[in-house]
Amino acid sequence: LQQLLGDMLRNDASFEDFLESQQTSIIQLRTILNILYAIAGLTLIVAYLIKVYRLWIPAVSANESQYRLGYRAALDRLSAVGLHRNFGESREKFAARIAATIPSIQPMTRTHLALALGDSQHEPDTASEWKELDQSIRHEISSTTVSWRKLLGILNPFSWLLTK
Repeated sequence: LQQLLGDMLRNDASFEDFLESQQTSIIQLRTILNILYAIAGLTLIVAYLIKVYRLWIPAVSANESQYRLGYRAALDRLSAVGLHRNFGESREKFAARIAATIPSIQPMTRTHLALALGDSQHEPDTASEWKELDQSIRHEISSTTVSWRKLLGILNPFSWLLTK
């Protein structure tokens, strides 16, 4: 108290210095902001890694799971350009809805469902058929989608969250 009164009598600058020296903050604002920036940066990095993984893994996967992972990758590509399933919409209805712009999605959906449900007639030439369908979907997406949508799809790290 004596030091406070002495600083008050001297001048305002020393009084302000005294008040600042007496304030103790357990958590600094700068530290909180740095932690928030780090969390945001890590979230973006992880989201991009998941996106790349989901698009890349079908190319190196085994034949047993290639149809499932490839179908998911095709849906991720479609979600990136703004074509995703609505709530409660079946795979077949979604394929029928976007068949005007992406016609290869219907045979891919039929093949995926046949393989997922255990249809043995799709087994012999599934890998080559699947690669053809995947290439045609990629071509249809690139030819029917405007450039800004494709760029937005590449830049959006969370587009895979819309895939159902």
